[in-house]
Amino acid sequence: MRHVLPGKCGDEIPLLLGAPVDIRRAGKSYDFIYYMGPQRDSFFPVDSEWLLIWLGEDVCFERYEIYTD
Repeated sequence: MRHVLPGKCGDEIPLLLGAPVDIRRAGKSYDFIYYMGPQRDSFFPVDSEWLLIWLGEDVCFERYEIYTD
């Protein structure tokens, strides 16, 4: 992600990663949410991993995080 997403803007990210599960808009920024699958670092993978991508006010990549629920 660190080498692919920087410099990419709103329409380019779904072209690279596919359609997100959800798109959230807060003010002028957008968040893309992707389901990655079951948790990888657990003996019993009962949780899920999600890729969260934040776009800045310019609608370009700002940061990402992998979230486990």
